Amino acid sequence: MMRRFLFLTCIIILIGILSCNKKEKIADPEEFPVWLQQKIIELVPEKNLCQITNVTIIEYNGKKYYHIYCGIWSCMYCQLFDEQGNRPDWTTSEWNDFFAKKKDVQTVPACSKAVASNGHVSSSRIIPATSLCKAVACNGPKGTH
Repeated sequence: MMRRFLFLTCIIILIGILSCNKKEKIADPEEFPVWLQQKIIELVPEKNLCQITNVTIIEYNGKKYYHIYCGIWSCMYCQLFDEQGNRPDWTTSEWNDFFAKKKDVQTVPACSKAVASNGHVSSSRIIPATSLCKAVACNGPKGTH
C-alpha cells in the first residue's frame, strides 16, 4: 500500500516537472519587444483596428519572426519582421521555403484588452502614421498583396 502511494506520488511529481518544460508564452502585448510595440502603434492608428489585429509568433530555421496582421488588410506577410525588427529580404524560393517550414508558435492580440475595448492606441512612444494605407504598404513576397 505504501509502495503504491510512493509510486503514484513520484508519477505526479514527474508529470509536474515535465509539464513545466514548456516555452514561455506571451500573455500580453506589453511583453512584445519595444520595436514591435512601436510598429503596432504605427500600423494601427487611432482607428478601432486593435480588435481585429493580431501578432503571430513564428519559428523558422531556428529564428523567431513576428507577423502583424489586421483583418482588413489585403496583403499577407507584408508586416513580417525578424527578432531585430527587420523585414526579410528573401528570394521567391526562400519565401516558398519559409511557407513550407514555418511553425506558428502563438497568435496574440496586437493591443492590450484595455486598448482594444476603447478603440484607441495611445502611448508616450507613438510614432505617427500619416495614413493607414501608407503604413501597411506591402513589401512582402510577390502574389501576397
